[in-house]
Amino acid sequence: SKDYIQGKRMRYVNPYRFFLTTAIIFFLIYGYDNSFEGINLNQEPEELAKELEKMNTENNVDIEFEGIPFTKLDSIIPPKPVKNKTYHDYLVTQEQIDTMSIADAFSTKINLFDHYFKETKNTVPVDAIKKLDLKNSAYNRWLYKKVIDFKLLRENPQLFLNYLIGKLPFIIFIFLPIFTLFLSLIYIRSKYNYMEHLTFAFHTQSMFFILYSVALIIDIFTKNSYGVNIANIIFIGYLYQGLRKFYAQGKFKTIVKFMILNIIFFTLAIIVGLISVFGSFAIF
Repeated sequence: SKDYIQGKRMRYVNPYRFFLTTAIIFFLIYGYDNSFEGINLNQEPEELAKELEKMNTENNVDIEFEGIPFTKLDSIIPPKPVKNKTYHDYLVTQEQIDTMSIADAFSTKINLFDHYFKETKNTVPVDAIKKLDLKNSAYNRWLYKKVIDFKLLRENPQLFLNYLIGKLPFIIFIFLPIFTLFLSLIYIRSKYNYMEHLTFAFHTQSMFFILYSVALIIDIFTKNSYGVNIANIIFIGYLYQGLRKFYAQGKFKTIVKFMILNIIFFTLAIIVGLISVFGSFAIF
């Protein structure tokens, strides 16, 4: 970073281009290494009930109520009649929606669209809005589409995860300049300007991607997490040494600022992550 800032750039790759390259490579490897194989995220209640019944049988457990086993209570307690609601039970007029608060109107339309799609499987927002006799606005069409998307993602969350991972390099590219504002404030007395702080941040993050790309490859072949665990230790040491050498401050100051920067980094990462998830879903 110091050499690049001092103008010795002929033998160095542009830090921003280098960052994007290492980020894309990292997320390609990460996407290959991670899957939901063997995990059923949508287990039906009936399947769960069968498993519980099997466990009950295997362990010979049967709780009694006044001398009657729970497994036999159904024979003496008449089942309550259950009326399945249809989308007709949620129908509202546009005039009624217009009188509601934003939150009430939103939840009302979500319930209506959800039940309507569940029964009709109508995937055309314009047609659905027309049949529900609601205003054919861009917002209503978007909301109906999001209801369909949400159901799709519940059935196959890997679709959205792959979509989000593809956007992460660019999300981080936007995140780092925000983090650099705090970095420049922490080191406000240093001789570097904002762009020079940003160069250091991009170089550091690029090292993160290189290190963890190698670690993931090792873990893929060894079928364990030793590579990532070792990478965690190496990167912590690298980041500490990087701060010391780049900003030329003592051990105590560097340790304190290192801890503060990590708290800021993870706090910002959570905030940006949540915004990114909701934003990505909105345009999915």
